[in-house]
Amino acid sequence: TFRYSDELDRGVFSSDRLEAVGDQQTYELWLIPAGGEPQPAGLFVPSGTGAVEFLVEGPIEPGVTLGLTIEPAGGSSQPTGDILVAEGL
Repeated sequence: TFRYSDELDRGVFSSDRLEAVGDQQTYELWLIPAGGEPQPAGLFVPSGTGAVEFLVEGPIEPGVTLGLTIEPAGGSSQPTGDILVAEGL
């Protein structure tokens, strides 16, 4: 789930069902503008129960898609794997 505030230009990504990825990988969020290149929006590792709440700060423009991938530890400058979740904002 992604909850976004226009007034604050930030949102919170939350989930309670993410699988563990191990020490060599991390989850990475992306802001993907329509017709543009994905921009990194942050790295996180869910808790042992699969739960996460992660603050995504702007600028978040209308028409942007929030994407989620699994990346090597430390993240990537562009997605290297499949986008697991995509939600238009």
